[in-house]
Amino acid sequence: MTAGDCLLLTVPGARYDQLPAGLTSTPPDTAGQLSFPDSVPAPEQGRAAWVTQELAADSTVTATTGSTEPFRVNLRRTPGREGSDHFWA
Repeated sequence: MTAGDCLLLTVPGARYDQLPAGLTSTPPDTAGQLSFPDSVPAPEQGRAAWVTQELAADSTVTATTGSTEPFRVNLRRTPGREGSDHFWA
């Protein structure tokens, strides 16, 4: 994962628990580009989390679902890419 990536939780009725540092429910400013929230129906917006620059090397995000089992995703920060930095920024 890298800054700007989005995790969209599409499990019916599910909601993210408290987001760890490095994830936010606020969409990034796209500075005139097509905005992700404009293309996502309103009910889905509450289930989206965006990666920020503050994401630790390894983080875990959990969600509450209709199941008794917790929904857990382990995130790993993508190593810096070298070469064409304007494509990978």
